Amino acid sequence: MTKKTRADVQKAIQKSIETGDVINLYGWNLEGVDLRGLNLDGANLREANLHKANLEGVNLRGADLYHTNLGTVAKNYSELQKGYFLVLSA
Repeated sequence: MTKKTRADVQKAIQKSIETGDVINLYGWNLEGVDLRGLNLDGANLREANLHKANLEGVNLRGADLYHTNLGTVAKNYSELQKGYFLVLSA
């Protein structure tokens, strides 16, 4: 999985604004990326890798986080209300 950058995410947000579609970050590798302050409201983050990403101030309200690797996120001050989670226990 190719690592994406903050600029890639910003382009996806802009595309979403222009087309009216959901922000699609499905399967993206965002490990260690600084996402501070971005609005990812309703974004498709299924199977994305957010390990060590900086989510300070990120709006993830309504985001689809199914099978998303949150690992150790740096400064997890994000808005996670109404996100979609699947919790599996052994």
